Amino acid sequence: MPFADVGRLAISGWNGIVVKSSNQIDKSLGGRLRDKRILTGWSQEQLAEKLQIDPKDINAYEKGVKRITADRLLRISKIFGVKPVYFFGFDDDDRPTSQEGVRLTLPDQGLRLHRAFIGVKNPALREAIVSLVIELARNDNLP
Repeated sequence: MPFADVGRLAISGWNGIVVKSSNQIDKSLGGRLRDKRILTGWSQEQLAEKLQIDPKDINAYEKGVKRITADRLLRISKIFGVKPVYFFGFDDDDRPTSQEGVRLTLPDQGLRLHRAFIGVKNPALREAIVSLVIELARNDNLP
């Protein structure tokens, strides 16, 4: 079935069906939503309850397979006490970027460090990483 690409919509020339497809922005926004939810300590079910939606929608948003409407993004922002731009990561040019090019805040970096750290299975290696980070932090303020 041939499709003509019109912005973010793919429109079928044969039967008039409009198919909305997710893209990298949806996936990035969903990832930031997931990170913020986890940092807040909420489950998908708890956030869904606050938004009065199905937890399956939260899962789809976080995976980037379902697009978050502007209205829903505003409601999510109010619930978390952040500006909507937080979820796009475009609010501060001085922050470091991830491999995907998304600007990182200190909590974002901490979450990434935590995720990587829990993947280290060797206890001695984990202790060495902790010692390294402590020493780096100690020396960070030296001239």
